[in-house]
Amino acid sequence: MENLYKYKSHIICRRFKNEKNIDNRIDCFNFFPAEVVIARGGTVTWRQKDSDKHIVIGAGFESLELSQGQTFQHKFEEIGVYDYKCKIHASMKGKIIVK
Repeated sequence: MENLYKYKSHIICRRFKNEKNIDNRIDCFNFFPAEVVIARGGTVTWRQKDSDKHIVIGAGFESLELSQGQTFQHKFEEIGVYDYKCKIHASMKGKIIVK
């Protein structure tokens, strides 16, 4: 079951119930969606679609420098809120909520 929260044409928040695997897109210097809710033990996959390079960094995880077409995954074992950003472009921010 999925609830979408939209601003203009972009999904800004995606809430899932009992989802274990979620895709997050890096595109146009943004994370889409910027906020997701997943089940404990779930994995988020960031898919890099931008022509510029990005590094996803948060509490307890950091990707290598991602070029267009590359992915990064992290499994969230603990319940909590995980803010993250691009290490190269600090204005790019997102949030993972693990329930």
